Amino acid sequence: MREEHQAWWQKTFATCEKHMAPKHKLWRRLIAQYKLEYKIAGTKKTRIPKVSRFYPLTRMILTSTMFNTPKVLMRVDENSDQMSVEVLQRIGNQTLELIDAKTQVQQAGFDSLYCYYGWLKFGVNPKGDEDITPPYVASDSMQNGMFYAQRVDPFNMYPDPTCAPHDPFQSRFLIEKMIVPLEFVRKDQRFKEEVVKKLKPVSHEQIDEEMLQNAEERKFSDQEEESAWRDTFADGNFIILREVHDRIHKQLYTFAQGELEPIEERAHPFLAGKMETAQDPVTGEEKLTGEFTPTGG
Repeated sequence: MREEHQAWWQKTFATCEKHMAPKHKLWRRLIAQYKLEYKIAGTKKTRIPKVSRFYPLTRMILTSTMFNTPKVLMRVDENSDQMSVEVLQRIGNQTLELIDAKTQVQQAGFDSLYCYYGWLKFGVNPKGDEDITPPYVASDSMQNGMFYAQRVDPFNMYPDPTCAPHDPFQSRFLIEKMIVPLEFVRKDQRFKEEVVKKLKPVSHEQIDEEMLQNAEERKFSDQEEESAWRDTFADGNFIILREVHDRIHKQLYTFAQGELEPIEERAHPFLAGKMETAQDPVTGEEKLTGEFTPTGG
């Protein structure tokens, strides 16, 4: 990547965070109301009984729209294919259950009520090992050689500021910000070794307070507990990454905090393409080979 492009992306990161700051403030206020964290003028900080309209309304919306979501439903026009469709439908639903998709999708549905969008990230966990994509946390829901659906915190997503909110498909790019252990970044073979060698974990002084505030999804009992939670990130050899989905140039970039040059730069893995097939020498039947040929788009 040329130096002018590196500088442009660094400036874009700052612009996107500035653009999203007032929205994050509004989202936190709405979520606080859902959690019954009200500030009532003229009253002391005592235990005041509170009844929130947000809470029952949220539960009614989620239970009426997402109780059985996601679920695969199929329909055929020919009766002769009915049995095959029932088998495929059962396999699809069992696969969604295997990867624990319901938990992820329902949380994304909750996010869409308070944060405008609910974000889901899809990928494939490679065969033969336990390694997965960032944040590199071992999970039984991510089976080897299986795809996965992972809910992403909406506070960590930064869409193109020029894109209309009702039409995200016109976005030029999408940025995901994440905190990951530096140990696994160094072991990830996708990243440029010469750049990764220069990376250093974030210190107490370098901690991105906005990032930690966004990642805070629970209420602390006191300031000491919150301080310990924040120190964990400073003492745990973590690093901040920004994963950029460049939809114009069809590229995937990964930038590390403190480095101008991306540690990853490759064609986007979700480019349109076709599955390769080969003829079975015994039966003559066309079968998938597992190979994928990108066609662009």
